[in-house]
Amino acid sequence: MATGTKTLDAAGVLLGVDGQKVGSPQMIEDMFDALVAVEAVALGGDITSVVAGAGLTGGATSGAATLDIGAGTNIAVNANDVALATNVDVAGTLDVTGAATFDAAVHAVGAATLDSTLGVTGVASLLNDVNKFGAAGAVYIKGQTIGFAYDDAGVAVGYINLYATSGATGQYRNLIIANGDGAPIASFTGLTKLTELAGALAVTGAVTFGGDAPVATRLLSVGPVAAKATDDVHALYDDVTAEFPGPFTNPVVPRNLRVTFSADWDGGDVTVTGTDQFDAVVNEVFADVAATTVVGTKIFKTVTGATKETPAGVTGDGASIGTGDKVGIPIHVYDTVACLQVGTTNEAVTVDATYDGFTPTTTPAATTYVLLVNVDLSQQ
Repeated sequence: MATGTKTLDAAGVLLGVDGQKVGSPQMIEDMFDALVAVEAVALGGDITSVVAGAGLTGGATSGAATLDIGAGTNIAVNANDVALATNVDVAGTLDVTGAATFDAAVHAVGAATLDSTLGVTGVASLLNDVNKFGAAGAVYIKGQTIGFAYDDAGVAVGYINLYATSGATGQYRNLIIANGDGAPIASFTGLTKLTELAGALAVTGAVTFGGDAPVATRLLSVGPVAAKATDDVHALYDDVTAEFPGPFTNPVVPRNLRVTFSADWDGGDVTVTGTDQFDAVVNEVFADVAATTVVGTKIFKTVTGATKETPAGVTGDGASIGTGDKVGIPIHVYDTVACLQVGTTNEAVTVDATYDGFTPTTTPAATTYVLLVNVDLSQQ
């Protein structure tokens, strides 16, 4: 039983500590308010735990709790936003239906399919394993063009690299150009040699083939070659006019020319113009030496004109144009190796691979020569 001092009013009713009658409405209201306050204090404790859900990290079982966004592959979590990482690695399939521009390197371990534009400022490489190129990596560009840019200095900065290294060993790879069905049109080995070409090759500009030229041996009959003369192309000319007036007589067979200068010649060098055995324009300058026959090196099929360096001269102080001993070969030769037969006799011969001619031992005199020579098929 509780002990202590009890307070009664004048009627003998027990009073509470605040002077209210026990059991009175006011006292009951005060007791209810006290119970609500006690309950509120009991319900205001710590959170027992915060658990990070999918895509989140962190959490706590008491006190302050912090949740972070999990970065993951190719995701960069910044202070105030979430973005793609600077370096994006694609292990599966990357499909781009719009334009994709990368200012850094692009590395695709799997397949990369592009329906529009791919712009790469850095390096674009395809890998099927760590640092190894292989068939598992591929780029498909649909209806687009692969273009290489030039820098401000006009130097090509784009190229197709078919060379790779494995350790200290360099390895070349093949380049195959195929049609829409996958059949190869042209292929190049890792040593940059064209190994296959199906169909016609149309070239607008010049084509240069590296390596050894295709060579074949040909047996040629040349002649009959007339005897040479000092004036069989143009007779002695001694007028003051610079141009030889003509007429010019073409050699019966393409051959070299000679210019014979008189003893008192003072007209300077003589330039002869015509065409060679391949119908290309040819010019040759004969440096003047008085009282001398100067032998040319080039082959002339036709002679269309001749001029002297100085418009001077008097009667008897002229120059004439004739043929020489070198005979033109009607096909481009590969080297200077040859065999020559005159009638039934084999004889020594000198071949000029620069101007495609040969000089026989027997001086031409209505002579037919049989020449066995190596020819360059790439120039025919």
